[in-house]
Amino acid sequence: PMGLVLLGLAAAGGAVGWFLHAAGIALVVGRAVHPFGIKEGSGVPAMRVVGQALTWLMIAATSVYLLVLAAG
Repeated sequence: PMGLVLLGLAAAGGAVGWFLHAAGIALVVGRAVHPFGIKEGSGVPAMRVVGQALTWLMIAATSVYLLVLAAG
């Protein structure tokens, strides 16, 4: 939900289209890959790590972008 709220705020704030598309793709791919990592066996579930990383990267990048938009 946090990623979707941030995307909505960025769109309402006038973010450029390429950024919205890139952030949206990162969120969807990250959330889609994450469950496959949960099904993996022992060891570090690589797909889960990738999914979490994409999701958090999207949240961080969108947050910074919103701060830059707010600063003017």
